[in-house]
Amino acid sequence: MSAGIRLTLYAAVLLAVFTAAYGAGSAFIPDSLVESWMQDVEQDHHEKEGA
Repeated sequence: MSAGIRLTLYAAVLLAVFTAAYGAGSAFIPDSLVESWMQDVEQDHHEKEGA
């Protein structure tokens, strides 16, 4: 198997893994949890600016 084919196959598998992880995250992590995380990060950012 040539190097070009191996690199292409590796890139395709890597893309499939990241796509599956993104899909699983979207399916299993509720939007309310993400909004809560974003609020916590924003609050922490503002607290650090004031320090």
